[in-house]
This record gives sequence, structure tokens and C-alpha cells, in this order.
Amino acid sequence: MLLRAVIAALSLAACLQIANLTFAPARGLQAEYFTGDPGGTPALTGVDAAASTDEIQRRWLGSAPTNFSVRWYGFLTIAQPGRYTFSVSSDDGALLTLDGSLAIDNGGRVYVISSGATGSSRSAESLRLTSRSGATFSR
Repeated sequence: MLLRAVIAALSLAACLQIANLTFAPARGLQAEYFTGDPGGTPALTGVDAAASTDEIQRRWLGSAPTNFSVRWYGFLTIAQPGRYTFSVSSDDGALLTLDGSLAIDNGGRVYVISSGATGSSRSAESLRLTSRSGATFSR
């Protein structure tokens, strides 16, 4: 009887692990790609492992339009409370917000690396990075 219970428990654990791998959300940031300014219906969507030029090239199949924008959003898990520094490297414009507050504004300057710092005592911060190529952000 005990052997049957152990086998049943192991079978259930195996099924749950398979279901978790099959149906669990992908890790990364939600991504919305737009032709032109961000807003409206995105041309492409998905989950990107990183907010990077490589992901942009991959999503546009190596041929991004001249003018496009991408918005990445999700949550950043904070392991330890404290002060954190973020940086963004962009060639046309990028805005980074943390919990709705603007942390970095590369609003159209060319080839700029900007950084900003924030203090956090929370375990998760909402993160949103919007990048624009081909033009500056309209305000």
C-alpha cells in the first residue's frame, strides 16, 4: 500500500513538473514592437529574454524598419533592499521608468549611455523601457 502511494506521489510530481515546463510563462520582459511611435496595436509582440539590440534584430528577422519603437515591460525582482544603479545605452532615444517614475531619459540624444539610481525596500519593482529608432520622442 505504501509503495502504491509513493508511486502515485512521484507520478503526480512528474505530471506537475511537465505541466509547469509546458504552460509556465516565459522568463523575460513582455515586448511590444511598433512601426513608428509606441502606441496603438503593436506590429509584433512576445517575451524577450533581454532588452537588447539582439532581441530587436531577432524580432524584426534582421530587418527592422527605419522608424520603429519597442516597449519592454515587466517586474524586476529585488533580492535585497538598497540603492541600485541602472544604465541604458541608446542611439536614438530611450525612457526607463521604475514603478511609474522616470529613472532615465535619453529622449533623442544620439549614442548616449545614461544611468540613474533608485532606492528600493520592496521585493519587486515594475519596469518599463521604451526605445525609439529613427526619430526623437514626441513629448
